[in-house]
Amino acid sequence: MLPISAEELRRWRAEVELAVEFRDQEFGTYQLQRPGTAPKTSGAGQNLAYFEQGARADTEGLPSAPLNLVFPIVRTVLPTLFYQNPRANALPESRQDEAAEDAFYVSELLNRDLRSPDFRFKETGQLSVFDGTVLGAGVVKLGYATEFGPDILPTKQETRATFRDRLKQQVSNAMTAVGLPPLVKPTEPEPEQVQADLTIRAESPYVHWLSPFDFVIDPRARDLTDARWVGQCIRRTVAEVKRDRRYGKAKAELVGDPIEEPRIPDSFVEEFQTVEVWEVHYKNLDSPTGITVLTFAKTQASTKPLMHDHNVYDLGGWQYEWLVPNKHGHRLWPISALSVCRPLLDRISSAFDTVLEQLDKFLAKVAINERVDATAQTALQSSAIGAVVKVTGQEDVRSAIAVISMDQLNAEIVRFLDYCVDFVILIVGLTRAQLTGLTTAQTATEAQIGQGGSQTRRTDESNTVGDFLNRVVTKLWRVKAQFQSFEEVDLVQQSGIPNPTTG
Repeated sequence: MLPISAEELRRWRAEVELAVEFRDQEFGTYQLQRPGTAPKTSGAGQNLAYFEQGARADTEGLPSAPLNLVFPIVRTVLPTLFYQNPRANALPESRQDEAAEDAFYVSELLNRDLRSPDFRFKETGQLSVFDGTVLGAGVVKLGYATEFGPDILPTKQETRATFRDRLKQQVSNAMTAVGLPPLVKPTEPEPEQVQADLTIRAESPYVHWLSPFDFVIDPRARDLTDARWVGQCIRRTVAEVKRDRRYGKAKAELVGDPIEEPRIPDSFVEEFQTVEVWEVHYKNLDSPTGITVLTFAKTQASTKPLMHDHNVYDLGGWQYEWLVPNKHGHRLWPISALSVCRPLLDRISSAFDTVLEQLDKFLAKVAINERVDATAQTALQSSAIGAVVKVTGQEDVRSAIAVISMDQLNAEIVRFLDYCVDFVILIVGLTRAQLTGLTTAQTATEAQIGQGGSQTRRTDESNTVGDFLNRVVTKLWRVKAQFQSFEEVDLVQQSGIPNPTTG
């Protein structure tokens, strides 16, 4: 663990708190409250409520009904942006047969991960595209980890060379298990030496979805690439932090905030108390990879350093990538099209509630002569079919009872709602035909003209998503090349995949 002074630790805590405040103001919040209560939202966080429940009018006295235009808009846009079956395609640097063969095997190694149900790349990509569309920013984190453990972090006892040897030995064991000849001989006769840590069952790269509300960027930056530092918040219990072997002896004195009137025994307090664990990645010229990672636990009363080491990932950048469809150079945190639509959606909801109020108040009324007795009035109010209404005296029924018809709906309000919906789908880049499946176009040419602008918008957004996935897959390959043995290429060859140069 690299040394860090108390002053530096206070500075990093202040940096993180300022970045959180800046993100909350520029981007938004989505803070979960107690179970059973609605989350505290602002900015982009309100878009999630609009997606789940729709816009609601706050006008007092009007019947509030959900009008959810966001849900069909999002569910229509997302399938056009994310690849249904993502596939990596590595391109050779030259046209030589050897370079083409290497590129083919690189593609197969990557696609083996992308297709794996355990890797869950498609699900992670869809969550990121959802965040980019609904919130304005989607974030993923890349790395290399054990199946039941933390990120791979070579220590003084295990250098990168010995770390690679252990990975090669595990590949050889896997090949022996499937009936293939081993590529390397065991360096130790006892198999227990190969799997000395029984908690490690498998090791592989990962691409994890990260909530943008748990991600912070240096407020002085205008993009992820020019940031001096980035960080993420991980909420964990005190007991989980103390059980984490990465943090060594630094976690021993960690305590959470005091609990008033505890409802659980003191021996179980650490299993329920939560702390904010901040993982800060900052640029450092003294680091072999140019980045150093500081991890500290933050409570209201204290700040406890847990880990401070140079980042082992040689990715040419951060371990994080983000998708920002509406990014421009004058604002760090972007804004989504749905955030632009929200005031208009509120206005539509208010007008829609007015329509419902008219329908409730201006129903058909029945006028009766005052000499109509109580039995007849009860029959008029009854919903029974074939109710008999007796009219006393010599009066005609039509002069004793009359139906008063009223205009139930204001046509101007209906047209206003129609225009507002057109503006909403114009902002999000859809056409009415794409959203509803219906069109008022009379000819094919007219329909094509109406779809032209929407197609341009979708193409631009698809290119943004494609560039994001290319950056993610490129970093994924750099992780595999750094930590996995290249003997896996031979494993691919011996699994029956044809040679690209021979067919």
